[in-house]
Amino acid sequence: MSLDLKNSLKVACILIGTVIGAGFASGQEIVQFFTVFQDRGVVGIGLAGFLFCLLTIAVLDYVYKFKYKNYSDFITSIMGKYAGTIIEIIVMLFLVCSFFIMIAGAGALFDECFGVQTFYGSTMMAIACYIVFLFNFRGIIAINTFMAPLLVIGIGFLSLYIFSSLNVVTTFSGGSRLIGDWFSSSILYVSYNGIVLVAIMASLLPYLSTRKVVYGGAIIGSGVLGLLALIIYVLTNHFYPLVLEFQIPIIQVIQKLNLPIENMYSFILLTAMFTTAVTVGFCFLNKLSSGATKRFNIFGIIICLISIPISQIGFANMVKSIYPIFGYVGLFQVLMITIGWIFRLENRPS
Repeated sequence: MSLDLKNSLKVACILIGTVIGAGFASGQEIVQFFTVFQDRGVVGIGLAGFLFCLLTIAVLDYVYKFKYKNYSDFITSIMGKYAGTIIEIIVMLFLVCSFFIMIAGAGALFDECFGVQTFYGSTMMAIACYIVFLFNFRGIIAINTFMAPLLVIGIGFLSLYIFSSLNVVTTFSGGSRLIGDWFSSSILYVSYNGIVLVAIMASLLPYLSTRKVVYGGAIIGSGVLGLLALIIYVLTNHFYPLVLEFQIPIIQVIQKLNLPIENMYSFILLTAMFTTAVTVGFCFLNKLSSGATKRFNIFGIIICLISIPISQIGFANMVKSIYPIFGYVGLFQVLMITIGWIFRLENRPS
C-alpha cells in the first residue's frame, strides 16, 4: 500500500471517528435532522455528504499549502486575530458541550439497554475518557485510526442485518421538527459537526504527504459517512414517529424487531460515544491548558467530574437543544473557510 493511500485512509478514519458519535450511531441525529423530512431527508443526506467533503478538502488544502500546525494558526490566518479569537471561544464551548453530550449518551445507553441508572453509566464513561486523556494526542489518533474501521464495519453490517429483517411499508405521521426545512437542516448538521471537524483537520499536517491525500481522505471519509447516514435513515424511517419517543432510536428498532443483536449494537454505540468523547475532550483540554501537562490533568479531572451531573439533563434533550444552536453559530466558520478556499487559495503565494 502506498504512503498516500495509507495517509488518505488515516485522514478518512479521523474524519469518520470525529463525526460518528453518540448522536449519529444511536440514530438520534439522523432522526432529528433528516428522517423528520420524509423523502426529502434522503436529499438532505446527499447534500450533507457533499458539504462534509467540500469543507474537509478546503481545510486540508489550506493546511497542506500553508503548513499550519494547529487550529489557532489556521483560524487566525483565515479570519484575522479578533474574529479568530471569537471563533476559538465558540469552538471551546462546543467541544466541552459535545463532551457532556457523549457522557449523557453513555448514561442513556446503559439505562435503556442494561437497566443501569444513567448516573453510573455516565460515571464509567467519564472515567474511561480521563484514562485516555493521559496518553496525549498520539492516543487520540491511535484510537480513531483503530476504532473508525470498527465503527464503519459494525454499524454497516448490523444496520444491513436489521434492514433485511424489515417487512413493513414506510409510513410517516406527524412528528415535530427542530428546523423548518430539509435544506437548512442539512446545512446546520454540517456546520455544527464542522466546529469540531475543522479543529481536528487543522492539526493533520504530518499526514498530508501530497495533495492526493487531501482529496482522497475527504472523499473516502465523507462518502462512508453519507452511506452510513442513509442506512440509519432507512431504519428509523420505517418506525417514524415512534423513534421520537426514545433517546436511542436504533436500539428501539432492534427491540421492536426482536433481533438478537442488541448487545452487539450497544457495544458499537459505546465505541462511537467513546471515540468522539475522547477526541472533543482532548481538544478542549489541550487548548485550555496550553499544552501544560499538570494543568491538563487538573482540568481533565474537573470536566470529567462536572460531566456526570450535567449528563442527567438527558441525551435526547441535549441533542435537541445544543446542536442546532451551535449549528447556526458554526455556519459562519464554514462559510468563511469554504468561500475563502474557492475564491482565494489558488491566488495566494505558496
